[in-house]
Amino acid sequence: MANSSFSNQSHITNSNPTTQAPILLNNSSPFGMNLTQALSVKLDRDNFLLWKNVIMPVVRGHGLEGYLLGTKECLPQFTSIPVTAETGETMEICLNPEYSR
Repeated sequence: MANSSFSNQSHITNSNPTTQAPILLNNSSPFGMNLTQALSVKLDRDNFLLWKNVIMPVVRGHGLEGYLLGTKECLPQFTSIPVTAETGETMEICLNPEYSR
């Protein structure tokens, strides 16, 4: 009987190993997750005020309100840097490191 209890216990711990795994967030999004998963209110023609009251605290919390209102300018995705070559100075286009933040 002690053996069956031990085998059941090991079976229980192995049957659901995902409960012990950490949840990893996607860092490519400023919100860390998909907004449609995080927010339960879907915008339609009848619920704008409710939707706005749910969305705006999230937007403000991440410091993104200025982008929506037009008071903050979006950074360019690409930037040009001067490169000195044997033939003279040229400009090289590269990714703007500030753009991905």
